[in-house]
Amino acid sequence: MPLSASPLRPPALGLPPLPTRKIFNLRYFVQSWITYQGRNTITRKIIEHTPVSLLSNTTREDSIIWNLNANGRFSVQSAWNAFRRPKPPVPWAKVVWYKHAVPRWAIVQWLAILCRLSTKDKLQQWGVLVENQCVLCSTTMESHERLFFQCPFSSQLWSLLQMKFSSFCSLSILSQVVDWMVQHHTDTLFLNLVAKVIFAATIYHVWGERNRRIFQQHRGLDVRNLEAQICTEVRACISSWRGVKRIGVNLALCSRWRFSTCIFDSRY
Repeated sequence: MPLSASPLRPPALGLPPLPTRKIFNLRYFVQSWITYQGRNTITRKIIEHTPVSLLSNTTREDSIIWNLNANGRFSVQSAWNAFRRPKPPVPWAKVVWYKHAVPRWAIVQWLAILCRLSTKDKLQQWGVLVENQCVLCSTTMESHERLFFQCPFSSQLWSLLQMKFSSFCSLSILSQVVDWMVQHHTDTLFLNLVAKVIFAATIYHVWGERNRRIFQQHRGLDVRNLEAQICTEVRACISSWRGVKRIGVNLALCSRWRFSTCIFDSRY
């Protein structure tokens, strides 16, 4: 940024005036300090008693060093580790966060497992005056436990999806489903990855259906249509995968869910 013409310097510093109509340059500043050090006795003594290691090297370009990394380079990970308060990972971490996780599904799933979604029972605890009836079944008070998956609507939806997946969880309480997933589906086998994707998609779409009915005053989808929407999105997500092993259990699952056979192709 150009500096104003003829800027003044306090004479006690022994510095030259900055150049008129030129861009301020740190190297120029340092060189000027050294060149004109004789103007002031105090400045000269400061420089004479400064260790050589601290003197500026005007023959080299300035560089930025990030002290939180051994190589001196900035990284988001090192910055995050400096600010956060480390805690041991929760047992269900790999149920939510994994290579093929869909971010928007994972965020809602994560909040649901922590019971941090703004359900009506929580809004009432916070003093927000809302009617507390579950909009999916219109029978009981809305809560995390009710939405996932004890409400007749979400329970029926969960059952329909289970029938399309062999060896899937038959539980209908969210905390118990999470515990079951931790024990059975935390590795990277294709069957287990698909189970995690279905679980996340179901939570996401149940919460989305609830929001549509409240905020858009939409009549909403029935169970069958919502199931079809979840299946379509799961199919679209998984059909982009590559390198799945062509073995019997994977082929059977692919046929049942009508995944694209290109998932068995080599990786990109």
